[in-house]
Amino acid sequence: METMERLLRVWLEDHGQRNVALSVSVIQEKAKSLFDDLQREQGASSQTETFSASKGWFVRFRGRHCWPHLKMPSTAPGKEDPYPEVLKSIIQEGEYTPQRVSL
Repeated sequence: METMERLLRVWLEDHGQRNVALSVSVIQEKAKSLFDDLQREQGASSQTETFSASKGWFVRFRGRHCWPHLKMPSTAPGKEDPYPEVLKSIIQEGEYTPQRVSL
């Protein structure tokens, strides 16, 4: 798990430096893919551990790595602003009530 999270953090940092917007679901899919790849490399001894890349895992991962917010890329001309969708996912993942969200 630690190795997967370390690899995921490198992957996220690379995408952040290239100003690439990533949704939570894309990050979760990448985490699951990395975990599965590492399990295959380690063979049968690692097959007992399972990982689902849940929203709860993502929230804890973000906290463990001091990433309260994902870096938002600037919007290029002709491209849709990703901010509303990212904000929506943060609100949903954090299970914030409308009373706690001030826009």
